[in-house]
Amino acid sequence: MGGKMKGTERNYSIKEAMLFSQRIAQLSKALWKSIEKDWQQWIKPFDLNI
Repeated sequence: MGGKMKGTERNYSIKEAMLFSQRIAQLSKALWKSIEKDWQQWIKPFDLNI
């Protein structure tokens, strides 16, 4: 019985971790997009293309 409980607990934590990393990925993607926009505007006067 105890072993069974541990198994489901582990599966749950893996699921949680996957959801968490997915959320982090979405957040960082959104953050990067906004940073990229600002970066391009900031760098425009200097005529640099990256």
